[in-house]
Amino acid sequence: MTMTARLACLLPLALASAGCTMSPSHAVIAAAERPQDGQPGIFRLTVQASGRQNDMLFLNSEPDYRDQRNVSVALTRPAAAVLAARYHADPGDYLLGKHLHVSGVAQRVRIFFLADGKPTDKYYYQTHIVVRDPDQLTIVS
Repeated sequence: MTMTARLACLLPLALASAGCTMSPSHAVIAAAERPQDGQPGIFRLTVQASGRQNDMLFLNSEPDYRDQRNVSVALTRPAAAVLAARYHADPGDYLLGKHLHVSGVAQRVRIFFLADGKPTDKYYYQTHIVVRDPDQLTIVS
C-alpha cells in the first residue's frame, strides 16, 4: 500500500477523532470507494424519513430511501428498543426532523429488485450505517 493510500485510510479516523463529521453525500462517495470495508467515521444527517423491514428500523437522510444520495441508518431491533425506552416514543417518529451524529461504518449494500417475490438480476446500491449500540447515535438538535 502506498503512503497516499495509507493516509487516505487514516484521514477519516483522524477527522472523526478531532470531532469532524461526514455529510451523507461524502459518506455515499466514500463507501463506494471502499466497497469491501466501508468507510468508518462520524456521520451527520437529518432524518427525513423512516421505515421498517426485517426487524430493522431505517432512518433516512432523504425522503426517498431509493435516492442515490440517501444514507440509511439501520438500527437493529435491540438498539431501536433501547431508544424507544429512552425517548418514550417510537424512534422512527421521534427522530424525524432531528439532526444526528452517527458513528459507525458507511457500507455500500446491493439491493436486488424483486419479481413475484424473488430477486431478479437487476439491482442498485444503498449506503447503510448499521447501529447495534444506541450510543452510536447522538441527537445534535
